[in-house]
Amino acid sequence: MEQFRFQHAEYHMDKPQRAELNRITKIFESPADHAGGVARFVALDKVSIRFSRGELHSILGENGAGKSTLVHLLSGLHKPTSGNILLDEEKTFFKSPADALDQGIAMVHQRPLLANSLSVFENIVLSSQAVFVRRRCLIKKVTDLAESWNIGVNLFARTHRLTPADRLKTALLSALYSDPSFLILDEPTAILPPEEREPFMESISRAAVAGLGIIIITHKIEEAARWSDRISILNRGKLIYSEQQKEHALNTDGLKKFFPNPTPQRLDSGDQQKQSLLIPRGYALTISNLSANPKNREPLENINFTAEAGSITGILAFPGSGLDTLEDVLSGMITAESGTLTLTKPGLTPFHICACSLTPALLRSHGVAVVPSNRAYRGSHPALSITEALCPYRSNHFIMRHQNTEGFAQNLLQEEQIAENPFRTVSTLSGGQLQKLILSRELSTNPRVLILADPEWGLDIPSISRLRERLKRIAGEGTTVLILTDTPETMEISDFYTKTESLKEGRII
Repeated sequence: MEQFRFQHAEYHMDKPQRAELNRITKIFESPADHAGGVARFVALDKVSIRFSRGELHSILGENGAGKSTLVHLLSGLHKPTSGNILLDEEKTFFKSPADALDQGIAMVHQRPLLANSLSVFENIVLSSQAVFVRRRCLIKKVTDLAESWNIGVNLFARTHRLTPADRLKTALLSALYSDPSFLILDEPTAILPPEEREPFMESISRAAVAGLGIIIITHKIEEAARWSDRISILNRGKLIYSEQQKEHALNTDGLKKFFPNPTPQRLDSGDQQKQSLLIPRGYALTISNLSANPKNREPLENINFTAEAGSITGILAFPGSGLDTLEDVLSGMITAESGTLTLTKPGLTPFHICACSLTPALLRSHGVAVVPSNRAYRGSHPALSITEALCPYRSNHFIMRHQNTEGFAQNLLQEEQIAENPFRTVSTLSGGQLQKLILSRELSTNPRVLILADPEWGLDIPSISRLRERLKRIAGEGTTVLILTDTPETMEISDFYTKTESLKEGRII
């Protein structure tokens, strides 16, 4: 695998050298009741923080700490409620991300939004204002940029066929193409295979030395301790730590003191005995002869596997394997060409469901729940309230009144220890908070089978530990758990899965 390697000369020094948030407060407002009341959520509370060119600045914090809100303010996606944004000590105002980009601040999101119908090259130069520059000149510029970073991606590949790692590289090249002063990266190494992480961090570290300002949101404490020039930590919207590593070097153990230790609930012997009696009550899920060849997607060919009742089965995918196709087929979002899903329970006649006729409603009617990889737009929608996102399976019932749906949503919020108003919009939640709530929503249906796609994406370390213990408990109670993932950390668990299958080039190997 090619390694990232930064080779540029020093960045232009006539661009802004410092970006600063001065006593920034961001308050999100949402309805508080049906009488027109307004609830206010303080995402950031009088935060002052400075970012400098030539510095790799890592931002740490648990889910919901305010990390994403902070960089969304700096990148022009959100506007502050109060406080100032300064570039080289001059107050500025970003009307949009495009405006922030014009002023030298580029951001690469956790799951980049790319134009799938375009090529990699076209996505990179999409925002270019060089209208009269010949195409071959643009190709040379992009090729030189990719070579200088040693980013191995086919510039003429269609974006819809890219692996998640190649989508990240495309978005990174697009950001670098604008020659920014500051580059914001949201969990950049989470999507990369283990062998590419260190070369990537070496590359951006060299870019910082050459004069680029690097800002990284990360949950990887070890990574932050090793590579950062400065580390800042947020907790519930407040900045609780921000120091240069060379002056106040903190190792991994020192940084971990800012975060609570996960306290997973262990099963005592009585619980284990009780669960062993429950396991036979579950349903096994068997996938037989599943094939699909949707347009502009990686195909699947003759997929066969069984997830036993009360087990945790992992489908661990190689890059470009067709994992997104498998997720969409199993969740009823796209049509398979052939195949059968079978739910089997001892003593009962098996349910056979033709894969060609799967729909989300049909799956739910047979007790199959799904937590999708795209939680923002498939598992919910940013414009929905928390209550609306949590109650889609209840809102059609005549007997369900407003107070019942709101009470149900409030109960799920309490279970997940998320102290938010159920009227608050989903768009103001962190990715980790949203993931927890969608999982709770699906579990509230008491499913026979639970399918999760990349369930650890965007979670902090304590949340990952709690999730794994929760899934073990769910499986122990008889629910069949099927996990689809190409996230390296999820693949590296040694004592979590009951069994695993590998998906490569559309086949189980």
